[in-house]
Amino acid sequence: MKLMLAVFVLCFVACATAIPTQMAGGGGACGELQPLNLDRGTEVFSAPDNNAKVLEVLPDSTSVCAASTSVGFGFHRVQLPNKSYGYVKNELLE
Repeated sequence: MKLMLAVFVLCFVACATAIPTQMAGGGGACGELQPLNLDRGTEVFSAPDNNAKVLEVLPDSTSVCAASTSVGFGFHRVQLPNKSYGYVKNELLE
């Protein structure tokens, strides 16, 4: 009986101390955002609109954190590894 209790406690502690998902490159936890890889050449906009300023064109495949809901004119908000935010087109997340 004590053995079963010990196993239960160890399992509970192991689950309670699980390490959160990290962005590649040590960028930190995504929290409520979803981890996602964007392809090389992805345009990151300053606002959720095709006419907004392009903040960055990703030079390589890049791990980001993405919001789960769409905003503006078919965009998702993303957090880049440098902690800045921008918007990418919805179809790039599918």
